[in-house]
Order: sequence, then C-alpha cells, then structure tokens
Amino acid sequence: MNKKLINCAFIIALPTLYSCGGGSSGDSTTQPSPNNSGSAAKNAEIVIDGNNVSTNQAAELILHAPDTNISNITWSQASGQAIDLVTTNHKVLSVVPTESGNYQFQVSFNENGQAKTLNAAIDVSADNATLSIPTGQAVLAQNKVSLRVFSGQNEAVTLSNVNWRQTQGPSISLSSTSDNVLIFNAPAVSQDTLFSFEVSANVNNRQSSETVTILVEQAESISNAAYFDDRVARVFPYNPNSPYANQLANCVYSNALNSSCTLERLPLLAQQTLTPSVDDVMNRVVVSHQWMGDNFKAFLEQLDPHDDFKQLLRATTAVVIAYDVRPSFYWAATGAIYLDAENFWLTPRQRDTINEAPDFRSGLGDDLQFAIPWRYVKDNDYAFEFYAKDERVERPLSALTYPLGYLLYHELAHANDFFPQTNWSSLNSQARVLDAALDNAARSELLTAFSPLESQVMKDLAQVRYNTGNATDIQKAYLPQDVRTLFEPDKAVHFYGFSTEREDFAMLFEELMMQHRYGVQRDVAVTNNPNNVNDNRNDYIVEWGQRGRLSQPQIVDRAAYTTNFVYPEFDAQAAIAELPAAIPFVAGASWRDNLSLSPNTNGRARAKSANDGTSANTSNRQYHYYSKPLPKRSNTNQ
Repeated sequence: MNKKLINCAFIIALPTLYSCGGGSSGDSTTQPSPNNSGSAAKNAEIVIDGNNVSTNQAAELILHAPDTNISNITWSQASGQAIDLVTTNHKVLSVVPTESGNYQFQVSFNENGQAKTLNAAIDVSADNATLSIPTGQAVLAQNKVSLRVFSGQNEAVTLSNVNWRQTQGPSISLSSTSDNVLIFNAPAVSQDTLFSFEVSANVNNRQSSETVTILVEQAESISNAAYFDDRVARVFPYNPNSPYANQLANCVYSNALNSSCTLERLPLLAQQTLTPSVDDVMNRVVVSHQWMGDNFKAFLEQLDPHDDFKQLLRATTAVVIAYDVRPSFYWAATGAIYLDAENFWLTPRQRDTINEAPDFRSGLGDDLQFAIPWRYVKDNDYAFEFYAKDERVERPLSALTYPLGYLLYHELAHANDFFPQTNWSSLNSQARVLDAALDNAARSELLTAFSPLESQVMKDLAQVRYNTGNATDIQKAYLPQDVRTLFEPDKAVHFYGFSTEREDFAMLFEELMMQHRYGVQRDVAVTNNPNNVNDNRNDYIVEWGQRGRLSQPQIVDRAAYTTNFVYPEFDAQAAIAELPAAIPFVAGASWRDNLSLSPNTNGRARAKSANDGTSANTSNRQYHYYSKPLPKRSNTNQ
C-alpha cells in the first residue's frame, strides 16, 4: 500500500483530539507550498505520510513549519495500542503500528516562543503490509541519511529487484538504488523541505512498493574554522536540568564550534567530583534521541558492578551518543567521548533511527594480500551475538555488556591518557580543554619512550589499512608469511596498535580489562585476503594466530604500565598474574575452524557447525573506534 501526504491544520491547546481525514493509496504526493514573499508566515502544521496504513507499515507524522522557529518538541500517543515512539523530540515522528485500530497522537512545541499543541490520527487496517520503511526522519541539511526497506511480514524475507526512486522534493543524486538500504547526504535547503522516496521490490514473487518521507531542516553554513567540518546531528542534553545543559552541545558537538571550550565552562567530571554517581554522569550526556541516554543510564546502573566506567569517565567532559557517530572516538579538543548508537539499541525501532553510513575506513587496504581479523571469544565461542538488521529482533540489556564494555574501556583509556589522575588537581580552569590536554605529555607518549613498537613496516601498513588506503607496490606484495614474521615478535597486542601510539596504549588497557572483568579473550590472526568470498569465515586461511596474545612476555609489562596510568585504583599486576597463557592457532585451518581451541601448546581447532548463528562478517575488520586528529593549536587560540 502506497501512502500520500495529508496536511492537518494546527490547533492550540485543544482538550479534545483532532483527526486528519481522508487518505488513500496512490503514487501522487503533495507538498505544502512555500510561503510567498511578502505574505504572512504560515503556522506549523502536521503533515502525515500514511494516515491509512496496514499493520507493520510505517507512517510519518511531520511537524512542518518552514516559515517559523520551532523548539521544545514533544510527541506523545493519546490512544490506540501502545507504540514504541523513538523520535519524540524530533519534527518527524515515525510510527509502526502492529495492531489495527485508530491511533491518535499529540505534539507540543514552542513556535516563535509561543506554546502550542497539534493533534493528529491514523487509521490502521488489519492487512499486514508487504513492505515497510520505518526510517522516516528529520535531518539537518547536509547530514547523513539512510533509508532501509523491510518486509512487513514481521519475519526475515529476502527482497529482490529492489529499486529506489525519488518522488518529491528538489532532485538528489542517488547511488546504489538497488540495495535494501539507500544512503545519501541530505542536500542544502533554504527552509525546511519535504523529500519523498518510493521503493519497489519483489517479496515472495510479488512485486510491491512503498513510500517514505523525510524532512530536511535548514541549517547554517559551516565555516572553514569549524572543528566539525562535516554536518553533525542536532543533539540535546539528556538531562535538561543539568547544570551544564546550556554548555554541552555547544562545547562538544556543534558545527558552530571553532574553539575549544575552557575547563571553567565545561570542566572534567573529576573537577566536579571524584566519586561520580550515575546522575553525575548523565548530567554530561548529550544525545540525538532520548532512548540512547535511557539505555546508557540503564547500562551504568545495572552493568557496571565495579564502577569502572563511572570512575574512568572522570577524565571526560561529556559523552555524546548520536545516530551519525561512526566510528566511535575520543577527542582531546573537546574532552568528550563520542559513541556509535549501534552499541545501545534494544528494540528494532530504536535501531531504525541509527544511520547506516559505513565506517569511513571500509575498504581501505583491500588491495593488500593479507588480512588481520580479530574477535572477542568466551568459552570457545563468539563473546557476543550478531543481530542481522532484517530479523528485527529485540535484545536484552545484558547483550550490551561485552560490545559496549570493550568500547568504553578503549575510549576511556584515551581520555585518561590525555587527562591522567595525577594532573586533575593542577588543571587550570581558565585553560581551554585542548590546551590542557597538550600541555603535558600524554601517557601514550611515555609508553612509546619506555617500550616502543619496533616494526616500521607494520606501522606503515597500518596507515594503509586504517588511514590512507594508499598502498605502494612493495606493500601490495607482502604475503601473510611476511607479515607474520614482523607482527609475531613485536609488542603490539593487535595490528590496530601499530596505527598510532594512542591506539597502542588504549588497546592494551581494553584487552586487560575485558579479560579480567569478563573472562573474554581476543583472537587475532594473520590470514590471506580472499576476493569474491562466499563464506568469508571459511575462506580466510590462517597463517598464524593467537588467543590471548596479551600474556606474551614482550607485552605484559606494557599492559601493566598502561593500566597503572589509566586506572590506578585497579590492581593491574594481580590481573596480569591471572592471565592464561596464549593459545596458538592452527596454521592452514580457516579462521572459523580456529574458533574452538584447546589450551595446549600445539593448539587444536574444531569447526563450528554451519548454523552457528555468528556473523558472516567474520573478521570484524573495521574497528569501531579511531583516533580523531587534533586541530592545530595555533589555529584555535580564540
């Protein structure tokens, strides 16, 4: 069933609900006409893409106000079976009813400083939708957009002959229009503008189509001095009553930011308290969607039994969780950590709000003849489960333990690298965060002075793989056996550690904490780099590999050195004493067949079954974090 746009007039603070009438299937759509020059400004209205829909079909309720200033948006559901509302603070509320009936919604907001309320309704038939696009959204001009189509049959169904086309709005150049997901950058617009798209696909030998509408919001141009020179999402403080609510977004995630804020304006958490509570942490959190902060708070309350993360967060100014952060990173220019929301979703509807644009490093190093896959394992199996997007499953909060745990240990190692405990009491509140971070040697620099990595070849190859993608002919000629002879005796716990001394430092701490707190070990191997892989878990053939490489003699002292700086309260020596010996991989066997290993010096691999439920993307080749280059200090003393 196709949808079409319906306009609903605005109502101010009505006690009764207003229902938008009409609506039928069809291909035509209508966009509200822009205000003519010299005429009165048009007030906000709700535009509905799909006020007559089927179960499991998405509908977009759009607060459209191209001529006025809108703020303090809050959507709520007034009647009908409860729906998972995941964009309650945005101009677009995308809903996916799972049961038939009449659903009524209300949005309250400020328009040019005046409090207003609008009401609207949709009717849902019992016919199950063939296709659904639950990713309608509001996005700032020039930000990333991803739209994904699913079968509406509430199960994983293979779609074929997929084709996307734009049906409304100024023309956008689209690529890869035959994939289930459509990814593009929103165009620049002079006012809030509606864009609609139609996708057609074959579902169980039946050709169907569906539409979706997005709202692109006008945004100020980005200056050449901006710290973030690509458009970033609109974010807001998770706790609107936080004492830092007015500083957070402006100091850590804004295209208007062109100079580091001072520690007086946004101090480290440690400058506020040395024993932070969950509420203290949440006062420093900014999000693009409310559910992201809700889930992070639940994680801290229920899955941080040792208070590791609350303690380590003392070295940060803020936590940013946004739908467009990928990969995650720490940035000493702001003192904040930036976390990919993919690590936080619990429901399919939450996951629908996360942008799917790939890590910018995807594909780098594909012309090298070797790969270095990695995974976290526990009890001879993958430590955490892979969830295919088209399965639309929920996951329990406990599923965040390992993937979010290793991410936080890593990013917070970076934060405590630049702002170690020994420096907290002497920080100058008048100093900018960037200057304070650079005024003293980072602890990762001291690690390099104490115990440097040795292979320049590996460092250069890591630049190809994680930074430039530009391999020389000599680098393209390296075989897995060549890389093994360089990597195995060196001191990095993983290939990513060769990319920068910051990553070398953080990887050591991350891995020690994962082993000690969770009994989770990292596998790392050198393999071939096959092309046209059908099942890449079996086609990656191991030249050499280890489980628990951290316990190697040339590495353990470095892990202790790093951890003592990052987390002095933690007994690093005791944790290292408990590390199990590294287990060698079976050379010549596949990466997948090396999943089950026995702890003996020869290693013994056992294949997992073909239906082991793990991800086809065996190697997790893209790290979920990176080191964001710092702005030049000389260009930012403002």
